[in-house]
Amino acid sequence: RQPVALDSSRTPSSADETGQIRWLQSDVSLAVAFLRLALTNEEFLLVCDAFRESFAFWNTKADVDPGQLATLCSCYAAAKTRLGQTGDALRHLEPWSRDTRLGRKERGEVFLQLGDIMREESDSAIGSVTRSQSGEHALKYYAEALSLLPTSFEVRIRCAAIALRISENTGPQQLRAEKWATEALTLLSEFESDSGASFRLHRSEERRVGKECRSR
Repeated sequence: RQPVALDSSRTPSSADETGQIRWLQSDVSLAVAFLRLALTNEEFLLVCDAFRESFAFWNTKADVDPGQLATLCSCYAAAKTRLGQTGDALRHLEPWSRDTRLGRKERGEVFLQLGDIMREESDSAIGSVTRSQSGEHALKYYAEALSLLPTSFEVRIRCAAIALRISENTGPQQLRAEKWATEALTLLSEFESDSGASFRLHRSEERRVGKECRSR
């Protein structure tokens, strides 16, 4: 097949003209599964191409699950981040953090990914000022994620890590990093009390199964 034409001067007369792969238009969950699988296999350009076709079609449907649309954008943003195009990743993903059609958990996960994108940008920045500013933006997104996912162990770890990185071992950010790290340790202790000494093993197994499910 030929790739989807992105000629802005031509407006499709119907949604059916926006894509050329019919099975991407048969079920949005199928499109989501395909993008996840391609992302797992690090086929980032394929993710971008499939996203353009599937999102152009499903975004015109009134009855489509907004959570599925957000997941399509999440996969696209992840692929763009891996390709070093963090600006485009943010532009497509950030609006979903404000979309009230999503639940708290879904919006929290969007904020978490936005924080990861800005952390990547901070890591790749050459200048110290840009690195610090990107780190501040990452922390802002992580803090928003924590407000929506208050019992999340992973979000607290990310908050603590980025706050410590930009604190330069002084100032209020270091105090916030210590606070989040202490809370994370407290949560870990509570989880181990509830689940027994094998808590860490269970967490590793959950992550492994989750990755396998997302890749199917």
